Amino acid sequence: MAELSVFATSILTKVTTFAVEYAINDIKLACNVRSELEKLKNSLGAICAVLKDAERKQCTTSSVKHWLENLKDFVYDIDDVLDDVGTRALQQKVGKGEIRTYLAQLFIFPFELARNIRKVRERLNEIAALRRNFDLKEEPIDTPSDRIVQRETYSIVDERKIVGRDKAKIDIVKVISEAAESKSDTLSVLPLIGMGGVGKTALAKLVFNDKRTKEKFDKTLWACVSNVSDLNHIVDVIIQSDSGESNKQLTLEALQKKLQELLGDKRYLLVLDDISNDNISVWEELMNLLPCAKSGSMILITTRLSKIASVLKTIGPYEVPKLPHDECMKVFARYAFKGEKAKDTALLKIGESIVQKCDGLPLAARTLGSLLFMEDISKWQERTSDNVLGGNGSVEYSWWK
Repeated sequence: MAELSVFATSILTKVTTFAVEYAINDIKLACNVRSELEKLKNSLGAICAVLKDAERKQCTTSSVKHWLENLKDFVYDIDDVLDDVGTRALQQKVGKGEIRTYLAQLFIFPFELARNIRKVRERLNEIAALRRNFDLKEEPIDTPSDRIVQRETYSIVDERKIVGRDKAKIDIVKVISEAAESKSDTLSVLPLIGMGGVGKTALAKLVFNDKRTKEKFDKTLWACVSNVSDLNHIVDVIIQSDSGESNKQLTLEALQKKLQELLGDKRYLLVLDDISNDNISVWEELMNLLPCAKSGSMILITTRLSKIASVLKTIGPYEVPKLPHDECMKVFARYAFKGEKAKDTALLKIGESIVQKCDGLPLAARTLGSLLFMEDISKWQERTSDNVLGGNGSVEYSWWK
């Protein structure tokens, strides 16, 4: 059974990959799945660390051999659950031979998947607890946990595709303008906070590209720092956002000198988009490195981590609100009908019910709208079991007018 350690590590890699997908493509309804995947990754990782020693001892200790046999069965169960995720993604098609996006399929089945993952994890934990009886030695394992793919965002925005954020943009631009005009010799930091999928990045883009914002600063920079925990890497990303050239080979001392040359004599706006690493000391150290020779410089951060926002802020955080139902329906309709007015009132009624489930999250509305584009009514009905009619038996489509 010497192959179990290799097999289990490959399953750990698969779990890690799925967990990273959920972390990068954060959707509220997928939080349970993401949480269960992280727990499963930790449980399986603890077992993988002792498997090589257990495989050596099984030849002389029957109890260890029996433990490995039971463990192998449940590692296969984990693999089956993960394969179910992939199978569901492949079962659904859009148009001719096009496979739906991985993220969209995971959005549809979150609660069932979370329940299935939890079941195998709990049983796995029961078996794993027995390893303490065998005095097994932990050994390093090679997993992709340190090779997380970084999500990337960009500053360009098509304002026509963003709805319901006019007031928020005006409010934030006003705050930034006031900070830029201040005589403060310290950096101002304004966090935009909110749950995943609520549209923090989209709102930051609107603010970043607003003419009134641009007029207040000598230089504006956009840096996506999702899942980045290394300070050198963060500084390099900031510098690269201006020059387009990476300086990852440089030391932190050399990088900070370049940062001083880039920003030292300017009033600047720096957007740090999607801070998802909760290591406060890294971000505090970054703030110490950022120059502030000219008053009125500003840092705008987007994050769902309230702890980070509360520590870094110099201005009260702006909590990005959920979209009202009508606005969320506009997002859904844009992707479900591709801008054409729907003639099938039955689809419109079902669409209203589906959007209720999106809970005001534009990313959820966009994902589901794309998922249902060009599908017949039976596919739409699969996505909702709610009564879509109002109390008087009708639905008002004010969002469509």
